[in-house]
Amino acid sequence: MKRVVSTILLVILLTSMLYSAFKILPVGAVETIYIRADGSIDPPTAPISTVDNVTYTVTGNITSSGNGIIVERGNIIVDGDGYTLQGSDSGYGFYWIGIHNVTIKNTNVKEFGSGFHLEGSNHNIIWGNNVTDNGVGIDMHVVVFFNTIRSNNISKNGCGVYVLDSGRNYFFDNIMTDNHHGVVITNSPENCFWNNSIANCRSAMFVAGVGGGGGIQYVDTSNTVNGKPIYYLVDRHDLVLDKWACPNVGYLALVNCDNITVNELELEGNGQGLLLSNTNGSRVVGNNITQNGIGIDSYYCHDNVFSDNRLADNENVGILLFGSSNSTICRNSLTNSSSGIYLGQREYGHGPNCVYENNITNSLHGFQIYIPCGDRIWHNNVYQSDHVHLDAFPGQVNYWDNGYPSGGNYWSDYAGADLYSGQYQNETGSDGIGDTYYLINDYNRDNYPLTAPYPCIHAVAVKTVTPSKTVVGLNYTAYMNVAVINMGHFTETFNVTVYANTTIIETKTNIPLPIGNSTTITFTWNTSGFAKGNYTISACASPVPDETDTSDNLFIDGWVFVAMPGDVNADGIVDIFDCVIVALAFGSTHSDPISPWNPNADINNDGTVDIFDMVVVALYFGETG
Repeated sequence: MKRVVSTILLVILLTSMLYSAFKILPVGAVETIYIRADGSIDPPTAPISTVDNVTYTVTGNITSSGNGIIVERGNIIVDGDGYTLQGSDSGYGFYWIGIHNVTIKNTNVKEFGSGFHLEGSNHNIIWGNNVTDNGVGIDMHVVVFFNTIRSNNISKNGCGVYVLDSGRNYFFDNIMTDNHHGVVITNSPENCFWNNSIANCRSAMFVAGVGGGGGIQYVDTSNTVNGKPIYYLVDRHDLVLDKWACPNVGYLALVNCDNITVNELELEGNGQGLLLSNTNGSRVVGNNITQNGIGIDSYYCHDNVFSDNRLADNENVGILLFGSSNSTICRNSLTNSSSGIYLGQREYGHGPNCVYENNITNSLHGFQIYIPCGDRIWHNNVYQSDHVHLDAFPGQVNYWDNGYPSGGNYWSDYAGADLYSGQYQNETGSDGIGDTYYLINDYNRDNYPLTAPYPCIHAVAVKTVTPSKTVVGLNYTAYMNVAVINMGHFTETFNVTVYANTTIIETKTNIPLPIGNSTTITFTWNTSGFAKGNYTISACASPVPDETDTSDNLFIDGWVFVAMPGDVNADGIVDIFDCVIVALAFGSTHSDPISPWNPNADINNDGTVDIFDMVVVALYFGETG
């Protein structure tokens, strides 16, 4: 894990260095300006004035070949008055160390290694500045606490905001656009974010070093990534986060949570597609996680399941488990990452992780293992990569097969023959298992490598059927969300039909689905012509050619009651109890999982519980049936 974090931080530094290439120092550059501890300005000819050694006003543009302004005096205000402090792609724009209660505002800071660099400094304010074209916009570096960063425009930097070994700082009303990295937080707990906008960044948000509480940040949904809210959930339990609960996700983190289901979300464009820290007993199933630094990043988590996800083009790692145990990684499609799956040292005293039936393609390393600790890895297909990169101490092992006759993994570079069978591969006849083991290192080997991918099949399946509501008014509509997955080794095209009891609600035809991919299809049920009553909902995927196991093509789950309009609780009468249900959910929307959202109260199915739903209850009030 240290190597992965180091790689990410190195990328940030290299990005910063790119800004220094092929640029020319502005004419009239000056040396570093100091605001000295005694209140004097050095050199005295610098375009900064003060009358009280408390408020300092910039009186002209400043260019510098090194550092811009070094602050050695605390309890002061520096007002840039709209002027520009410009560097030559090195040094610091504003720099102070061990100095407190400094306010810097209204300055354009551009083309430095770091626009602002604070170190060991507390209770400072950076307010209303334009911070652009720097290696790092605002760099809060080691033991920096209780600072306020507000209403700044932070754009076109290598990294917009970088916080290292610091905490309890406040970020609000900042606009961060077109930075390579938006916000990077490392080993820095309890920072507060609200109403910040991050957009057009290669990596919008990354939080590292989250073990031992370092991952606790206070971030509400007023913060956005590309206009989508950030969900940074701390100490939450028993939630389902899916396309209905949170249809647009800018960034998702689960810290100190348990029993959370993350299902069918699009997670992209961050340092982590999904961050889990000290989060246990949760399921991450059927998500599309692409173009992040790390797809799924799990620190010190236990008893979680990561299955049937598509992880593509995540720069560093597809799925990373560090200090995590008793977790399952299965049936995921992982492509185009530096490492497909990373397993870091798990906590002793906890059970092994199980990794099986994953497809890993076009990665530099199929598996990257840091200190093997007895994890079990079998029935995975590893193609076109350096199959295992192992950081191991002598004698430490993982288990790379499931014994005979189940077998181990398929390695595309395995060159062994399959002439024999049996536990010791000494019996006549082939069995799909190589006659010699696949060597990883002196202590780790796959004793029963597969000679063909596991399994070579055509298979589609319906994974879930999720009605948008459980009570729908007669002649109104409800949505049925059906999650399907291609579990075989071929791209498939098929049909899906949704039923209410045995009556067809709708059929979608010619659905294309590549290998290992999953998707959610939304069906609309218009209840006109249906009788009132309870209906069981099911979905069926048509078998594809040569599909031998169709047991999972049909999925029956859930029910929907068709009731009189306004009878929200389906008790046969529209009365005060229905009014109360709608009133309690009034103003909530399906896009906010934290709100008192009740889909049944959204009678007209427009995604909001509002006056139009109240009107329906009023029109039918007192009626029975």
